[in-house]
Amino acid sequence: ALVAELEGKGDEALAGYLRAVELGDQRTEVVRRAVQLLAGRRRFAEADRLVRRFAGQAGRPTPLGKLAAEVSLVNKDLD
Repeated sequence: ALVAELEGKGDEALAGYLRAVELGDQRTEVVRRAVQLLAGRRRFAEADRLVRRFAGQAGRPTPLGKLAAEVSLVNKDLD
């Protein structure tokens, strides 16, 4: 996914990040890039679902918390 992103292939990169998450990758940077690419394509509902899935797992705040709030706000503004 990173190589595709560096080559300017955003759709391919997004597919790669989403596939990595689907296969169990929970690294913050992978989830963050997937959410950012989804949001950049105005796919806010998907971005919101993804970030909520990982933000605050096990009751602990994560670096995705701020991103979750931002996506949620934008998503609600568009409803």
